[in-house]
Amino acid sequence: MKYRIQTTFMIGCSLVLVSSVMVASEGARPSAEKKEPMNEQYQAIVDRLNAFSASRDVDALVQVERAIERLPITETTDSTGGKEQRRTKLELWLKLLDKSDQMIDPKFDRDDVPQMNIAPPPSTGLSAGASPSAIKDPTLRQDYERAIELNNEKAERYQVQTRLRELDKALSAKVSAFIKNQYTSQAQDVDEVNSLIDKLLSSIPRREQMKRVLLSTK
Repeated sequence: MKYRIQTTFMIGCSLVLVSSVMVASEGARPSAEKKEPMNEQYQAIVDRLNAFSASRDVDALVQVERAIERLPITETTDSTGGKEQRRTKLELWLKLLDKSDQMIDPKFDRDDVPQMNIAPPPSTGLSAGASPSAIKDPTLRQDYERAIELNNEKAERYQVQTRLRELDKALSAKVSAFIKNQYTSQAQDVDEVNSLIDKLLSSIPRREQMKRVLLSTK
């Protein structure tokens, strides 16, 4: 038992020593190598955003949101590397925000909820939610099946649009907080943010919303 404890201790010390050497080696690498992991992560996130351009997968948006949040800024923003990392992360936030805007249906009516159950044609005498197989007339059965299908599609759209609006609130808050925390009211910072907003956001109201955030920065 004593031998096992000593062996484990020696292995642990060796691992610590190896880790220390690796950290020291990484700190000695040129800055170009240091930024490679973020560039790779950046491209991976962009690829994911482009992959579901016509999708209504809200979960995919949430996954990208989390990936952006995990993207580190490892240098201070008064350094060239830090400024590049900050800009890269803001680009991703704005791309995600724009993707969310594109998926939101401006005509969505929250009060126009889907039905819990569809009523069969009155002539069948069946109650709402009855199985289509209970309708003998093929034309009436087909009409009923189509009505059920349309209601299911409406329910899916309703869920997607409701979730998108909830996500939009969270995204707007996170992007606003990022701008406030990472940028100042200095002309260079303001110009960079405004330039990215104009370049990456399609919606004019959204551009105006994000630009107003700059007015509250120090």
